[in-house]
Amino acid sequence: MKKTKFSILFILAFTLFGSFSCKKKSDDSSADTSTDFFVRFKVNGVQKEFKGTTTALFQTIALSPTLYTASFQGIQNSTATSTNVLGLNVSDIAAIAVNKNYTSTIVGSTIQASILYFDQAGAQYGSIFVTSGSSTDAVIRLTEITSTSVSGTFSGKVASSTGSNNQTITEGSFRVKRM
Repeated sequence: MKKTKFSILFILAFTLFGSFSCKKKSDDSSADTSTDFFVRFKVNGVQKEFKGTTTALFQTIALSPTLYTASFQGIQNSTATSTNVLGLNVSDIAAIAVNKNYTSTIVGSTIQASILYFDQAGAQYGSIFVTSGSSTDAVIRLTEITSTSVSGTFSGKVASSTGSNNQTITEGSFRVKRM
């Protein structure tokens, strides 16, 4: 199980950091130029807001059955990508949709929802390391998907890779830019 958790975390981290390095310029004058992209949440009751860089990335993976994934990230400072970062990942065997609760249950061969958090000191926490095994370790709900942005809410529990030092994430909300 630990090997599976580390594999999932590696995939989430790869997607998280890969999307930060993939910047593309757009000549489309209709592109959303809003500066109101954010990821907001509380960790153990302390408010956090990451607005430096936000991204949403959707992928379809040709497996049997087909796996649909979406990753959403917020980072406080685009020059410090290993501190003050929050990543959300949802996976499903149906297309990613709004008004559906994605939870930390197994769907197909992967966890349906996961949260990855790097605090201000760079300590790494993930919902996949919480030892309770509850489906509420991560709950992510998308409320709007447009061609330029994605919005939603989230909550859950995260822990260090040893399964200790649990942190509770509440009142999470985001509006992030689509890649």
